[in-house]
Amino acid sequence: MLFRSRKGYIIWGIVLIAVGCISRVYIRRLKSLYDSLGGSPSQTVYSVLYVLLGIVAFAGLLILVGGIIYNIYVTGHNNRVLDENEGVEYLATCVHCGNNIIASLGNLRFGKNYPEGYVICPFCKELCSWNLFDEVTGEDCDSEEEPDPEENEE
Repeated sequence: MLFRSRKGYIIWGIVLIAVGCISRVYIRRLKSLYDSLGGSPSQTVYSVLYVLLGIVAFAGLLILVGGIIYNIYVTGHNNRVLDENEGVEYLATCVHCGNNIIASLGNLRFGKNYPEGYVICPFCKELCSWNLFDEVTGEDCDSEEEPDPEENEE
């Protein structure tokens, strides 16, 4: 089965890195401003904020790297599955218009309401769940039984 890519990890990683780094620059400027004015009791607060925002930026970096690695793995896996199932077709009856739909794994899309995947009906343009589809070609047609050589020896 195909896996869903998670581009949100990459986006959130970039956002956290940007927020952490920009905020650290701002905190550093505030801290240097108060240092030049003779110090302030809020120095400790600025130091703690500076460290916490560094942790946010580091967490964003980890999420970004993890998202990139995950998406590379998913792309490789999906390409392997598509190559292995090339020529395999699936059949379903559209629940909206009643027409038969023939699809392949290349037609499969993912959405928030269809985590298992969906196919767009070519007749009524409605979404049909991948759970409706049954395999009609591929392994079923290629699995003709060969005679067992031990039975012929008798």
